[in-house]
Amino acid sequence: MELKGIVKETDGKTATVIVMRKDACNHCAGKIICGRAQKYEIKAGNEIGAKPGDLITVSGSDRGVLFYAFLLFLLPIIASAVCYFVFFGINHTLGYVMAAVGFLLPYGIAAVVDRKLSGRLTVRITDIETEKNEFFSCDETSENK
Repeated sequence: MELKGIVKETDGKTATVIVMRKDACNHCAGKIICGRAQKYEIKAGNEIGAKPGDLITVSGSDRGVLFYAFLLFLLPIIASAVCYFVFFGINHTLGYVMAAVGFLLPYGIAAVVDRKLSGRLTVRITDIETEKNEFFSCDETSENK
């Protein structure tokens, strides 16, 4: 996954970067759940020494995005179905209740996983752009201060 952005501020080997949501997200119904604005801030590794105001490219693994998509969209459906069929044979009401629990449980797991992984920087600044990016103006860094 590659995104274009502008460096807002730096702190040693990390930088706060303002990025524009990719076009792929605009068609996704899940963007409401993500809560992502059109422009948002991320923390990125800054080994190449980008400075505030620099137009940059950040790169990260698609594996993390796919993991969270599975955790938030597919796992609740699978867990709900499994709980329903396992407990429905014992008691119909218990089957319905456990299906609801099975649907909600992966969201609790996602919150715990997110807290555990939040300290890891999985996105890195890979390039400092020399051309102006059409999504950002030079005043972008002062907009969020």
